[in-house]
Amino acid sequence: MKSVLYASCAMTVLMPLSGQALAQSSDDTESRQIERIIVTAQKREQTLEDVPISIKAYTAEEIDKLQIESVSDIALLTPSVALNDGINPNFVSITIRGIGNIGGEQATSGIYLDGFELSANSSAGLGAQYDDIERIEVLRGPQGTTFGRNVIAGAISITTKDVGDTFSGFGEVNVENFGGVGVRGAVDLPIAPGVFGARVAGYYDHSNGNIENVGSAGGRNDFDRFGGRLTTDTQFTERLTLKTTVSYDKLDQGLQNFIGDGFLDPTLLPLVDIINAGLNPFLPPGSLPTGPDALFPDQNDTVEFNSPTSFDFETFIATARFDYDFDNMSLVWVSGYVDNSSNRLEDTDLSEIDAVILSQQNQSEFASTELRLQSTGDNRLDWTVGLYAAVADFTTESSIVSGSEVGNVYFLPGGVPIPIGPGGAPVVLPFDISIFPNNLELFSTNATSNENFYAAFAEFEYDLLDNLSIFAGARFNRDETEEETFDPVTLVSLNALLSPNFTETAPLPPVFAASQGTLLGEVILWPAAFPTAQDDAAFERVTWRAGVKWAPTDAINLYGTVSTGYRPGGVQLAGGLVPPTFGTETITNYEIGAKSFLFDGMASVNLALFYMDWRDVQISTSAPGATFGFTDNVGEAEVLGVEFDLLAQPADGLTIGFGFAYLDTEIKSFIDSDGFDRS
Repeated sequence: MKSVLYASCAMTVLMPLSGQALAQSSDDTESRQIERIIVTAQKREQTLEDVPISIKAYTAEEIDKLQIESVSDIALLTPSVALNDGINPNFVSITIRGIGNIGGEQATSGIYLDGFELSANSSAGLGAQYDDIERIEVLRGPQGTTFGRNVIAGAISITTKDVGDTFSGFGEVNVENFGGVGVRGAVDLPIAPGVFGARVAGYYDHSNGNIENVGSAGGRNDFDRFGGRLTTDTQFTERLTLKTTVSYDKLDQGLQNFIGDGFLDPTLLPLVDIINAGLNPFLPPGSLPTGPDALFPDQNDTVEFNSPTSFDFETFIATARFDYDFDNMSLVWVSGYVDNSSNRLEDTDLSEIDAVILSQQNQSEFASTELRLQSTGDNRLDWTVGLYAAVADFTTESSIVSGSEVGNVYFLPGGVPIPIGPGGAPVVLPFDISIFPNNLELFSTNATSNENFYAAFAEFEYDLLDNLSIFAGARFNRDETEEETFDPVTLVSLNALLSPNFTETAPLPPVFAASQGTLLGEVILWPAAFPTAQDDAAFERVTWRAGVKWAPTDAINLYGTVSTGYRPGGVQLAGGLVPPTFGTETITNYEIGAKSFLFDGMASVNLALFYMDWRDVQISTSAPGATFGFTDNVGEAEVLGVEFDLLAQPADGLTIGFGFAYLDTEIKSFIDSDGFDRS
């Protein structure tokens, strides 16, 4: 068993404009009371203190003063939330309560814009910039009953600003380091007050970047980003309203946001020695530096690429929400569509040598609709019932090609003396090795994926007493996925193809079949083409939540809850070299918490203690002897933690916020694809 301890904290201080404001209102208790924040974490408007979920919420004023503009900013300010930066601002991995994506195709945390899910896929632009926001809610812990799949860790719910009642607007210009400049603004257009209005917001950001390519290709990780949103509010009658949003975001970036770590994988060092021994006709003997940092000198803000790199990402989002109010209930219909497209060109070998180049294009479309009926007003019994459906389509075209300086194919059998030692002294390698030919397609795929999601859900809350309530809910989910690949090429090894674990083999290329030599732990590599493949799978899961709330005083709310969440499995196609499917991942969360207003409402304190049982964890692993990976369900883990949030206004105009989280994550079992127990 292995344990990981994690602690995080965040502190914010919002100061008044002058010390005079402090003096004038220092005795005014009412003016220093904390604002009761309205949230929609349970898909109905409630005060944050009434919701039995660990929530960190940011109001429009806090978003503006703290300059929250992206998911990255949210992670920096919210304990229990961590962000692993990707190759650019749009590709990030979100971790909440220590639960992150370590395998699988789906995300572990959901991001929602005005109730609409932005993506069903873990790599479809989770880091997209958000502007002109009214409220951000970070829901920690599984939200599988309210939101469905892919929220085993939590969810981030973003609410955009509504159209104002008067003609007004704002504009600002920001100057930052690394040649950064940002321009943003918005304007309200109450075209027909009380009937129809619009709000237009836009932004532009530029940065010269902080990484420079000193190689022959040149360039920096500079970027230009621009976008905007059009929001409309329409009131057809006193009971029927419609809110629509249309958003666009475009990112163009040069270098990716990473550098070499300064070390060459020890398994590749013999390849450097072989090239230096003169066995590569395109590189003279001794042309490569030797040692563990041979090709990747220690870099802080520079890289050395010989091939140009670039990345562009484009996002289009459209949402619509209809609300119809009956006398004691409301009907809500939320629908949306998001289109993400990206193009990526990368010098994968991270060096001045023309060795490996990656080209990749991704296209994803996602649309969903949700219809729910829920009670309104002050009732002893509050309830919500609903139906949900969604469809997602993904297309990926990727190609990895060997460069012009790699050399012809050489098969060097293990156990045979090769003159690569000091002064050309013979050295016996314990394994077989080959050098790839020039301009060879080492890996390629043209794959499509179609997914359909369906759900029906219901929740209720019943007041046993004026200050004591019970709540429960359940959601039935069905997830269907179908994948297809077109003539994929992947790099495999001889021992992978001949392994009894695999059901399919490929014919050996003649160069290998004619010179197999002595096979000792072979790592003979070559590209093998597989025929077009297609497969599908369906997964069904019921998630539920139940608990109790008790308010011993008007200023204190206590709760206890058990909630579940899941991430569906998927299909994987690799010519029979890997399992055709992987299974569903689940989490059960046991939590108790307290939410309180102290010192006559001048401070709010929220505390949550939780234990999470994480089962059938989806892990990225690899087939024995192969260079490609796949997903498998390989174990169990648990997370024990505490979250603490404090917000206080000790003086008029002065707000202090503090948050703290402590997590103890333990791997209970971890059986890899070889059957080896790594726990």
